[in-house]
Amino acid sequence: MSEESRPSYRIAIVGGGAAGLATAAELLERAPGRVRMDIFDRRPVPFGLIRYGVAPDHAAGRQLIEKRAAVFDDPGVRFLGAVDFNRDLQRDDLLSSFDAVVYATGAAADRLLDIPGESLAGVRSGRSFAEWCTGAPGVPGFDLTGVTSVAIVGLGDVAIDLARLLLKKPAEFADTDMPRDVLEHLTSHRVREVSILVRRGPGDCQLKSRDLAELLNLPDVAVRFDKAALNVDEAHLSQKAQDALPIWRAAAEREVHGARARLRIRFWTRALELRGREALDGLRIEKTHLDKAGRLVSAGSEDMIPAQLLLRATGARGLPLDRVPFDARTGTIPTVDHRVVDSTGTVQPGEYAAGWIANGWVGGFGTQNRDGAAVAERILADLDRHAGSIDGVLQARGVRPIGIDGWRRVEQAEQALGAAEGRERIKLSDPAELLAIARGE
Repeated sequence: MSEESRPSYRIAIVGGGAAGLATAAELLERAPGRVRMDIFDRRPVPFGLIRYGVAPDHAAGRQLIEKRAAVFDDPGVRFLGAVDFNRDLQRDDLLSSFDAVVYATGAAADRLLDIPGESLAGVRSGRSFAEWCTGAPGVPGFDLTGVTSVAIVGLGDVAIDLARLLLKKPAEFADTDMPRDVLEHLTSHRVREVSILVRRGPGDCQLKSRDLAELLNLPDVAVRFDKAALNVDEAHLSQKAQDALPIWRAAAEREVHGARARLRIRFWTRALELRGREALDGLRIEKTHLDKAGRLVSAGSEDMIPAQLLLRATGARGLPLDRVPFDARTGTIPTVDHRVVDSTGTVQPGEYAAGWIANGWVGGFGTQNRDGAAVAERILADLDRHAGSIDGVLQARGVRPIGIDGWRRVEQAEQALGAAEGRERIKLSDPAELLAIARGE
């Protein structure tokens, strides 16, 4: 069958972040001219955590946005922003309007610590802090007034970013796209100690060497941790952990005189209780170790540390979509070979899931790219249905989707704001302002 005579398909992708755009890019590459796609997102602009999850002092997010923005140059691709699946659309709407539907909504909810005191003021999501720093619309702000000690639970990529954002000199963010109000607040904060609680040792941490080295070598920041934790069997470590060991060892020998702040990494430590009357003022912690069966258990030593802010960096889980199969235990849409299945394991024809909503909180953008490619391959192998149009459904409900031109208007406005202050851009974070500019109002 010639390329011209092969069937074309309409595909809906719910979620315009890393996994959704990776799937779209792969579909365009594998079936050029044969797919028409509508990419829906609850926010007025696309890119998800590529835009709102990469720290503003790192260029990776901007580079990936530039790469993924090419998807919207294809005439067969539409972006429909400010469309919320649970509010504006239903599952049946999409299934009756498209040949295939891909759910790529990520993992929007924190994994909780499930310890006493977690409801205290000052106990917050680490990812929310990162999103606040990157201008995510609708994210509740942070007030660091009176905060001198911060505890971060977990040591992954998010925790590394959080610690760096808190300990780096605020002036170093002046030429980034960080929102003006956030930058002004960070300039005046008085955080002088950041403690990272890690249930296991450095051999179990899967960190990017470059990011780890940057954090452990911040100017005027003293780094403290138990050197004995570095005594590990290197033969059984992952490549990432092996690459990180020389960085940890160098940090253990580094001396900083007259430090303005301190980073304390507490290996083999977990939080037992968060204390305070109405707001957090400290944590009860205990040491951990592995028993003979390899289980993480208490080592019997407890302590108290001060903190006025605790940031969870212990992972995330997906949220359910109305009437779409969902596993509440794992926080994922269940799949088999990328196809959505119900509670009985029955494949739901024409429905697929990609990224964290399908696989749980594992991997970064590279993993999302690979998963998107696999989902695209499965879709093209499966497609055998025809469908109608979603436009009538949205119009009848008074929903006005925002096209990719809205993103371009936001881009221009942010660049204009930045130019006025000698910066590349300043992100718009006010939801109403962002929506108005995206709509051209």
